[in-house]
Order: sequence, then C-alpha cells, then structure tokens
Amino acid sequence: MAGESVPLAPTDDAYDWYQNDDLAVVDSRSRVAWERTRIEGAVWSPAPRGRETSDPAAEYSEDRRILTYCACPHHLSTQRAATLIKNGYEEVYALDKGINHWIEQGHPIAGENVAQDLPTYEIRGETSPDAAGEEVWVRDPDSGQREPSTIAADGSYEVTFHFVEIDDSTPLTVETPTYEVRAPLRTLTSTVVTPAMA
Repeated sequence: MAGESVPLAPTDDAYDWYQNDDLAVVDSRSRVAWERTRIEGAVWSPAPRGRETSDPAAEYSEDRRILTYCACPHHLSTQRAATLIKNGYEEVYALDKGINHWIEQGHPIAGENVAQDLPTYEIRGETSPDAAGEEVWVRDPDSGQREPSTIAADGSYEVTFHFVEIDDSTPLTVETPTYEVRAPLRTLTSTVVTPAMA
C-alpha cells in the first residue's frame, strides 16, 4: 500500500458524505468493471497509480475528501488511496466493505449492468511459504480485470474476486512470486492451484 496508512470509511459514513456532495468518488477497479457497475458519479482511476494519462483524480484539490472503492472489498482501493495520500492528498478513505455492500444498501449506482449483482468467484492455491506476505494476482488479460490477495504464512492463498463478462471457459492467469498458471475459470475455481499446474 505504498507505505501509507489508509483509513477505512464505513458505508454509512461514506453515503452521508455522498448525499451532502462532500466527497469525490474514485473507482480503483478495471475499466470494464467501472463501465458495468459503479457508484454513481465515480471516476475511473485504477489501482495503484491511476491512469497513465489524464487521470481524473489528479484534477482534485489536495484538501478534497476522496473515497476510493473496489469490490474485494478494499485491497485495490487501499492501494489507490495510499498513492493519493503519498501524492499529498489530505483526506482520503477506502470504502470498508466495497461496492457490493454499497449496492446491497440500495445506494445510487450507474453503469451498463446496474440491475445485476456482481458475480463472486474464489480461487485457492498454494505456493512456497517463503512467499508469505507477498501478493498473488488473478488477472483477465483480455479485459484488464485483476484482483490481488496476500499469501499466508504457510504459503496458502485465497483470492475472492468479482470479474464481469467472464464465464467458466474464460482463461485467467494466477500469478504468484514463484509461478504463473493460465487456465479456464472452471479449472481454477474447482481445484487448489499449485506450481504443478504451471
């Protein structure tokens, strides 16, 4: 998280700020996820550093209250928030329970797919215990969707993610510090991913 401490904002507090037009909302997920379902009024500025050019978050004054969010519920959003804090923004929060909780509470959303809940998938795997504390990533290279998680002390990991526009046959990539596996979603979610699959 760029070495910065990021405060988490409960959904109720974030919604109060939102209703009072007292915050800027930043979606830290992939562009395709933002296009499908987002908090109404949110700009797309992906984790960890935002867009390479014309990042909308760069337009905010440093004293503007900023709320970042993702669906994990806050792995990507804390990465984006940490970078904003490091860049001098004074009041930055990550939405504690993510966009799914926002949707469950009936708060305003926008996008191409507002009538549908975000799907939830889970991949479990194992790598070397030497990689404990490092990140594992699940990626859809075609759409740019990605989700990180942290490797446990015993080398195990669990990645819960909410990708859109994928099905059981969609090839995804699982990247750990010690191996990379590319396989269909069906395969990755039905077994424990190990280096032997690489």
